[in-house]
Amino acid sequence: MMATLTVKGLNKTYPQAAEAAVSDFTHTFAPGRITALLGPSGSGKSTTLAMIAGLLEPDSGSVTFGDEDLTRVLAERREFGIVFQSYALFPHLSARENVEFGLRVRGIDALERRRRALEMLELVRIPQLAERRPAQLSGGEQQRIALARALAFKPRVLLMDEPLSALDAKLRDELRAELSRLLGELGLTTIYVTHDQGEAMSLGHELVIMHRGRIEQCGTPSDLYRRPSSPFVAGFLGSANVFEGECAQNGKGLVVRLPFGEWRAPTGATLGRCWAMVRPEQIEVAAPADAQFHARVESAFFLGGHTRLHLRVGETTLLADVPSHVPIVSPEALPLRVRDGGLYVQN
Repeated sequence: MMATLTVKGLNKTYPQAAEAAVSDFTHTFAPGRITALLGPSGSGKSTTLAMIAGLLEPDSGSVTFGDEDLTRVLAERREFGIVFQSYALFPHLSARENVEFGLRVRGIDALERRRRALEMLELVRIPQLAERRPAQLSGGEQQRIALARALAFKPRVLLMDEPLSALDAKLRDELRAELSRLLGELGLTTIYVTHDQGEAMSLGHELVIMHRGRIEQCGTPSDLYRRPSSPFVAGFLGSANVFEGECAQNGKGLVVRLPFGEWRAPTGATLGRCWAMVRPEQIEVAAPADAQFHARVESAFFLGGHTRLHLRVGETTLLADVPSHVPIVSPEALPLRVRDGGLYVQN
């Protein structure tokens, strides 16, 4: 049975900083799963990872792995693998020698180092590049070398700090799929720091969203996407139409009054002030007789399978994603409706 990584009450404030970089970070990381730390720049995610790795000492709090307290243990003795955004490869060493490096400092003999390094290069699918130096490799190949090096000594936990952000979009997508496959096969507890929502949702079994040094919400990607705990999470995780509103009673029951109309309140809503979210894909072009509201199309962007519409209803702006084959026949007064279940409300 795998040991569990637990972090309790981590705090860190840098000298002369106006506010804490990380405040009371507490989380239990599921063994064998990928947890994505997600948030905008400056939210504290990389500082949190550095404290977990042992590269930065917390002002307070603890890091434990199973029954072992690692809070004051040096980074090199935690047996955590780390993959940085910068790759940090040694330019004078071959790909194989870079992968062997962590094994060499641990006193592993030469034959075993070579065997394990070649095994890791096979795992990341570049065994043919074993004798090339970093300058002879592409960015994606260098990232695979960095990953192989982090895995070679069989780490207890894998930590990744925005490892794909320096790559172009196509290569990033390819490596994302490779990472998903590889980490799924290894079943290794992984913490993956990123500011890319798509990357986090596609790789993470669990998301931990950070904002101004604190955990804003954690849960599965689908839970956070469908049921965000705050307007910040709703707006940060994917595109969202977020509004302030009010839940009130009328002759038909509980309704939500929003800037672009009045809607039947979903289950769970209660009387009083509220905020509401409608994802762009939940707004659809309707037949005139079925329209719930009309909007003016201010701009339309073709994105392949769907078209992103920027809409205006009075003083309110909306985003809608509609299938690209759907014709926009009335751009001045486009009939629209919100799909059943597409309105999310929280008091």
